[in-house]
Amino acid sequence: MNFLDKLDSLMNKNGINKNILSKESGIPYTTIDGFYKKGYENVKLSTIKKLAEYFDTTLDYLMKDEITDMNYGKLSDFKFNQSEVSLIIKYRRLNESGKDMVNMVLEKEYERSKISNGNEEIASELTSLKESRLTPDDEKELELIRQEMLAEKRGRTSSASTTAKDAYSLETPFIYKRN
Repeated sequence: MNFLDKLDSLMNKNGINKNILSKESGIPYTTIDGFYKKGYENVKLSTIKKLAEYFDTTLDYLMKDEITDMNYGKLSDFKFNQSEVSLIIKYRRLNESGKDMVNMVLEKEYERSKISNGNEEIASELTSLKESRLTPDDEKELELIRQEMLAEKRGRTSSASTTAKDAYSLETPFIYKRN
């Protein structure tokens, strides 16, 4: 489906013609009509952006013939900051082993943060995980996390458990193990 097919489809779907599209999008009628008479190879990015915004779709959908889903690439109410985009780019460049490692660390940190926020349900889930899938190293780390959680609940700083955790990290190199 090329650009003109998509433009026709979007106008039909919205019950509008080139004239209404021109008035409502702020794109001159001659520009829109020119797509049909002269082609769209040299269309300005600003024009495509206006069309994408008007039809609530993406630039990719409008310009890439192979993309046929007008919602392609859209994430409703989901915004990324520059740091998050940088992490996504780095993640995509990793091989499968690297991605597995990142996923495992991310899951562990997510679980730790939920526990440190006092979420008892997650603590019990981790206990069941311990029984089924954790390695001995994971069990040691889980115990350190539990100690940290208890220290936080008692209102103490977790310097003792942090020290223990740091010592554990220094004496045991982080090695990814597949179960």
